[in-house]
Amino acid sequence: MTLARLHHLGVGLALGTLGTVFLHTTASGQVKTLLHPMLQPLVLGAGLCLLAAAALHFLLAPPAFAPMAAPLFAKNAARDAVVVAALIVGVACAPRSFSSLALANRTSVDPTAMLRGKAAAADAPAWQKDAGGTIHLEAVDLLMAAEKPETIAEMEGQHVRFIGQYVPVDGERFKMTRFLMFCCAADAQPINVRVNAEHGLTPLPAMAWAEVTGTVHYREEIPGKKLPEITLDALKTIPEPSDKFLY
Repeated sequence: MTLARLHHLGVGLALGTLGTVFLHTTASGQVKTLLHPMLQPLVLGAGLCLLAAAALHFLLAPPAFAPMAAPLFAKNAARDAVVVAALIVGVACAPRSFSSLALANRTSVDPTAMLRGKAAAADAPAWQKDAGGTIHLEAVDLLMAAEKPETIAEMEGQHVRFIGQYVPVDGERFKMTRFLMFCCAADAQPINVRVNAEHGLTPLPAMAWAEVTGTVHYREEIPGKKLPEITLDALKTIPEPSDKFLY
């Protein structure tokens, strides 16, 4: 087999491998950790296009190949191998969730600052209570409510339930955090809600997924800004959700 034919085969294999990696990222659900839902279909589309390109590359092979010098073959083969290997290693090593170190590196001074545009554009929420009078919501809802005095008044003293990752602070206090993704994992920012366990606390492992039930109070911790704090009633561990991010 000539070097030119080997090069043609290598290009097709590279295209096919890249397409397979993209499809595996989608099928395994790993794409949910990497991209906003609006962008996830692009990964599936790219994988299908790459596999189609690989098939056409093999089907439309010329009957004869021009000779190829060994240095050029080595250069092209090394280029294709580096591209394929970098993508495979990147996908294989990408974490399935953020660690406490990532949380520390991304913590915002004012967690509501990133939500101002979202809160301003959102319609007035219609809080739905279950049979026990508890509102089921997301951590981001509590912080968005802090942007408007009327929603602060509406939420103050309400009994709520939400999920997040447990972050110890000290003694009887901890935080529940969720990462808010705007585009991809690179821009995800933590949304933290403080919890005060007045009646004692059995600590959980850091970053464990848990469900909190308690009463909301808005307190002024930043000058001119009230932030939610939950007085804990119940804390229990839960399985890691399929969608770890808020959007």
